[in-house]
Amino acid sequence: MDTLVKAIPEHLLTLNWFELEEARALSILDDLTVELKELKGKLSPSKVHKCRVVIRRWYSIWEILEVDHWGDENYDRKVKKPLGKINKALGKLRDLDVNINFAEEYQAPLYVLSAWRKKRARIGRKMVQKIAELKPKKVAKNLAEHLSLRAYELERMLLPLPEEEIVMPASEKPFISPLEAASYQHIERFLLEAEAEAKNHAALAKTPVQLHELRLTIKRWRYLLTEFFSVTNIDLVKAQQLLGKHHDLIRLKEMVEKSARKLKGSQSQKEIAECTTRINLELTRLEDEIQLVKKALPFGLRPYKVSKLIG
Repeated sequence: MDTLVKAIPEHLLTLNWFELEEARALSILDDLTVELKELKGKLSPSKVHKCRVVIRRWYSIWEILEVDHWGDENYDRKVKKPLGKINKALGKLRDLDVNINFAEEYQAPLYVLSAWRKKRARIGRKMVQKIAELKPKKVAKNLAEHLSLRAYELERMLLPLPEEEIVMPASEKPFISPLEAASYQHIERFLLEAEAEAKNHAALAKTPVQLHELRLTIKRWRYLLTEFFSVTNIDLVKAQQLLGKHHDLIRLKEMVEKSARKLKGSQSQKEIAECTTRINLELTRLEDEIQLVKKALPFGLRPYKVSKLIG
């Protein structure tokens, strides 16, 4: 008789957590270096979005690496601070790009769209200059150098060397986990925290602010699974997409209503009202779908391989 057996993939048990973290950091570094080098000249919506995605991926693993002592003052000064400013600048452009796309889809008045496009072009030129001053290629180089040096330092601290040979500051010892700890057990505690936070938010989320917090929590959970365990789940992807669209439409509605306060004339007010109505209808549909998706969140999802035993 055939029996299906679930087993944790071997590499997650044999590869220690330090090796897994280093491998993931170097992999994302490669992608981040490519995208940061592209931040020159005109910042197209596609260029902005691709770089933001990779930065979010970096932030998702850095949350764990920072706990595991990969950071220091040099990282904060040479990487964290300038990368945060680059991400903030790109975020301004991304919000405008999303607003414009949805404004087209929900038929915002043409004069509103025209004003937003002009604003996007104006801010885009400013952000090109601002990002150039932050020297994104140098940020990537600093990150590469930091990871190389810090990996060496951490490995020396983690190996069972005589006390006199350990050169790390006393304030950084003892380390939170032995080097021998398998990556699965070490990273799973972060998964448990992310799941617990998502479950709490899912049970309470009703208002736009609460739904936005749920989205951020699900994003953190999904990135943990994807980046460290190569697990992709359609329910998490769908939940993040729906919550993301809900958040974007709430912002669009606020922007359209703000534009309405500046306009005069019955025709202008009618066009604004019609656009707002279309947005409200879509928000209602999204909220109904989000309720169903919240019930399908895959709590307890873990990376498994399935093998077959013949009994």
